[in-house]
Amino acid sequence: MKKQIIVPFEYDSVLSFRDGFAAVERSGKWGFIDRTGNVAIPLEYVSVENFSDGLALVYNDEWMPGFIDKSGSVVIPFEKEAYEKAVSFSDGLAPVELNRNYGFVDKTGKTAVALEYSAVGGFSEGLSSAVRGSLEDGFKTGFIDVVGKVVIPFEYDLAGDFSEGLAAVIQGGKYGYIDNVGKVVIPIVYEYAGSFSNGLAAVKRDEKWGFINKAGEVVVPFENYHDVREFSDGLAAVIVLREGVGNAGYIDDTGKVVIPFEYSAVADVRNFSEGLAAVSQGGRWGFINKSGDVVVPIEYHTASDVSEGLAWVTKGGDNPEHPQGKWGLISFT
Repeated sequence: MKKQIIVPFEYDSVLSFRDGFAAVERSGKWGFIDRTGNVAIPLEYVSVENFSDGLALVYNDEWMPGFIDKSGSVVIPFEKEAYEKAVSFSDGLAPVELNRNYGFVDKTGKTAVALEYSAVGGFSEGLSSAVRGSLEDGFKTGFIDVVGKVVIPFEYDLAGDFSEGLAAVIQGGKYGYIDNVGKVVIPIVYEYAGSFSNGLAAVKRDEKWGFINKAGEVVVPFENYHDVREFSDGLAAVIVLREGVGNAGYIDDTGKVVIPFEYSAVADVRNFSEGLAAVSQGGRWGFINKSGDVVVPIEYHTASDVSEGLAWVTKGGDNPEHPQGKWGLISFT
C-alpha cells in the first residue's frame, strides 16, 4: 500500500480529518489545515472542534465560543452574553449552555430550542436527548425534536444517541433500546448496551460480552471478553486478559476471530476505518489491513485512526510537555 508523509512532524496536538479539514495546534494555538497539509485557517484560537455541518466551533483568547465557516469567516460571533459553552453542530443545530441551562442554536446563532434543560446531547436522526430535574429531585432523560417538542417522555436515567433507528437507554441500572417514538423494542435487561453500528450492538450480560441485532437476537455469542468495541468496516475489536494484561484482536459478524489477539490493549484499541486499523505492539503503533497484514510498520509513538485517506502519527520526542513528540500526517492515497 502506498503511503507517504505529506505533513512533517511539526504539530503538538491534532484532530482527525473531517469535511476536508483537520484541526492542528502548535504552541497553544489552534487552526486548520487542508488535505494537502497547507494551513487553511490560521492558528489563532485557544481551542477548536472539527468541522461539522460546514461550521467549526472555536474559542478566542477570552475563551468565548463562536463558529467559523471553511473560509475562516466568523458566522456566529463570540458573545459570552449569548452562551458560555457550545458543542459542534449536528442536524443543523448546536448545543449551547448559559448559566447551567442548555438548549440549541441554529446556524445563524438564533436560539432554536430554548435554554431550559439541565443537559442535552446532540441531534442524531432528528432527535436529541435532554435532561430535566435537579440534584434534590433527581434527573430524568427524554428526547426532543429540532423544534424542541418532547417526543419521548422524561422517564429514563440516561440515554445514548440514536443510531440506525434505535437508542440505548438506562432505567434502574439496566440497559435496553427504544425506537424513535419511544417504544421499548429490546428489553431493558443488560448490564451495558452500546450504539448500533453495521446492524449490530455490543451488549453485556452476566459479565460476558456479545452482539445483538436490531430484533434483539444474539448474533455473536456471549464470551468472556474483557471489553469490546463496536463493529466498523465489518469487524469489531475485542479484548482478552492474559496474565492481567489486555490483548486485542478482531472478530467478524459471526464471532469468528479473524485477527489474533496479538496487539496491546494497554493504551487504546482502535476500530477499523477505511479498511485500516491503528494497532499497538511493544509500545509502538502502526497500521494493519482487514487481512491482518501490517501495511505501515509498527514504529510510531502514537497514531490516529484513518480518516479521509489520512492518518496522524508521531515518532516521540524529548519535550516533557509533549512526550509523544510532534505529529505528522500520512497519506494512503
